[in-house]
Amino acid sequence: MKLIPQLTLINSAEVLVISCFEEDPHPLGLPQSCAEEISQAFRNKIFTGKFGEIYSTSIAGPKTVRVLLVGVGKEKELSLERVRRIAGKIVTTIKNLQKQTSVVTLPELLRLNSSFSEEDVGRALAEGFLLGDYNFEKYLPAEKKKKDIDTIFLWWTKSAEKLGKGLKLGRVVAEATN
Repeated sequence: MKLIPQLTLINSAEVLVISCFEEDPHPLGLPQSCAEEISQAFRNKIFTGKFGEIYSTSIAGPKTVRVLLVGVGKEKELSLERVRRIAGKIVTTIKNLQKQTSVVTLPELLRLNSSFSEEDVGRALAEGFLLGDYNFEKYLPAEKKKKDIDTIFLWWTKSAEKLGKGLKLGRVVAEATN
């Protein structure tokens, strides 16, 4: 799986994963085309942004894009371990949808709202994504194996050098674990 930082959200990915804190009715990176549905989900308490909670919708157009809203929990309870767990949950959900490319807003949310270093964010994300992607499928027949995720684009509006360093370290740790 490739983890690629990118400066914008504009992409032809199959899934757009938007992360938000608890009780934040205006998530960062939310497309205007589904803003009303998301705010209604918040008002009706269908989605509250609690840790690990996921709300799914889609954007119709020339190419339908699945939008996943992922709850990160309360901002003051955010830790690198929670980042790893959320990243793992995101990958599991994308894999269950049988999609191969996605754009994730979690890195940018962390950049704007946390005190973690860029390298720590990169490492936690890489570990979470790669460990969450692991499946033991050696003895499964080919038709029961899930599609592998090809690429996850990480929305990151700063220089990707330090984030990339963390992503590399996280990849080494996760691959040594698997």
